[in-house]
Amino acid sequence: MANEFAKWEVAEQETIADILMEMGNKAKGALKPPTDSEVEAMLDAEGNASLQPYCKAYR
Repeated sequence: MANEFAKWEVAEQETIADILMEMGNKAKGALKPPTDSEVEAMLDAEGNASLQPYCKAYR
């Protein structure tokens, strides 16, 4: 039974390695925060209205 489990573990690790190799340098490893314009584009009218006073304070 332990032998079967070990085979599954090896297969899992090989699959993960294949996926990561295929990704190459595409993965940056960290998330980038959205820009102000990206955030504003995601807001609805109410969210955008509540954000405006803060935007004016920083400009």
